Amino acid sequence: MESALEEYSEYFRAGRICIYHRNPSKLAGIFKPYGGGHIGVDIYYPDLSLKGDIEENRRTTKLRTVIDLACNNNIYAAKDLIEELWGLIIE
Repeated sequence: MESALEEYSEYFRAGRICIYHRNPSKLAGIFKPYGGGHIGVDIYYPDLSLKGDIEENRRTTKLRTVIDLACNNNIYAAKDLIEELWGLIIE
């Protein structure tokens, strides 16, 4: 979501890191001893297939990022990506 958007945007800076993992609770257990940091880490189970939606094994594609932001009620943050992908200008 926001962490992928940060890589596509010149201006947006994420306040958290979002990760997809097949076993979110296992991964959360690994990060638990490192709690209290400045940047939150949110771990999501991939409820839709990620096949073809991951670039360089580190971020979702532009399309998947827009979908994720829309599903998380943060579509406003994808304004520039929407314009780039479909030429739609949202004001």
